[in-house]
Amino acid sequence: MAFAVTNGWVDGRWRAGGSRAVVCRSAPRMTLSPPRKSTRRVVAEPEEQHTLHHAEVPGLPHWRYTGPDLNAGPLPAVVYFSLTAAQSLGLPPYNSLPASLASQSLRVFSVSLPAHGTMPQNAAALSTWARHYSAGTDVAASFATRAARAIDQLFHRGYIANTNLHLAGLSRGAAVAAAVAARDDRVRSLLLLSP
Repeated sequence: MAFAVTNGWVDGRWRAGGSRAVVCRSAPRMTLSPPRKSTRRVVAEPEEQHTLHHAEVPGLPHWRYTGPDLNAGPLPAVVYFSLTAAQSLGLPPYNSLPASLASQSLRVFSVSLPAHGTMPQNAAALSTWARHYSAGTDVAASFATRAARAIDQLFHRGYIANTNLHLAGLSRGAAVAAAVAARDDRVRSLLLLSP
């Protein structure tokens, strides 16, 4: 499995959550070393941001997808964990990854993360997760179990081609993507953005 974790240089110091990607191909152990300092900055202009068309996945509440019609047969797929499914696929800048894949012959699936909904709910979600963790509930692990069952359904229904499952997550979604990847041998790659 290939791993990619984003980190970067900020004010001359190595910081998590930057825009630089490091790929490590040795799993499960991962060692990250700072890349060479880059002075290049990439800023998305408003005209570069895309709103993608996305649709519900029949029979899977809170799941949406973008890409070729589900009746087109099995295709490579990325499951992207970010905010709600609709926001993850349709709301710039959170949909930057799915938008960058729009021209590819693949599907991007997304599911709504726990405690996410409106933007104020999304902002409060970390506090909600913290309360659950304090009460002894591993939010990411329990949600990852449900997500893994749904991914089984996506395979069973012929929406994802065998050996072509890739996971990606943004922020809290990165924790969920990592938890799902740890449970599923079918995952070919894992991309963690600002974990």
